[in-house]
Amino acid sequence: MKTGLTMIFCLSLLLISNAQQQEDNFLDLTKVKPSNKGKLFGTGSGGGVGTNDTRFESLPLRITLLSLDNRSYQLGERAIYEVRLENISGTTLVIPWSPDLDKVKPDERVYPTGYMDAFLRLVIKDEVSGDESITGQGLYGSQLVPSSLKTLRPREAVTIRASGHLGFGNTDVTKRVLIKLPHTFEVRAGFSLRDRPFNSRYQPALSANSLTVELKKRQQ
Repeated sequence: MKTGLTMIFCLSLLLISNAQQQEDNFLDLTKVKPSNKGKLFGTGSGGGVGTNDTRFESLPLRITLLSLDNRSYQLGERAIYEVRLENISGTTLVIPWSPDLDKVKPDERVYPTGYMDAFLRLVIKDEVSGDESITGQGLYGSQLVPSSLKTLRPREAVTIRASGHLGFGNTDVTKRVLIKLPHTFEVRAGFSLRDRPFNSRYQPALSANSLTVELKKRQQ
């Protein structure tokens, strides 16, 4: 009898531990209010900041676009999407884990210790300019707010749910796309990590998979 109760107790602890880990590895940004300071990355393809001689490393993350809440959108319409990030390196990797730039970096003139930022986005291929973001969400982290930094062990993965209104930051791209609409595009997820304020090490990365989405003109 005692053995059976002990096994049930141990199993319960294991299930609780697994559930807690899944919760810790899931970040829901769909109810987040935009930071007053705005994004640090642009709406285009994004990337690290460095000199002409900077050699960027490949970002050691496997990016997967898991889902979209619809497969047909009007320009300007809100889309909800989920992206999986998996550490494919042999060492731990730290990524920013907070959408609150005001808390992570309260003084615009000063970078706190350990400051980093990232930009999660949805991307389509433009025939002229290449990869173009259609929506995105900034993430921020520093040692000032320990919970704003997420450490991924090798092969550990996290899932981020985000949302945004679909559109383009470039007027020329918008004009080219509007002529085509309605049109079907292959949408990928992108992730740009700036692991330090200047001379970031990593290139932006895109998901290997894509999801098919129809974009339509906004109805008046």
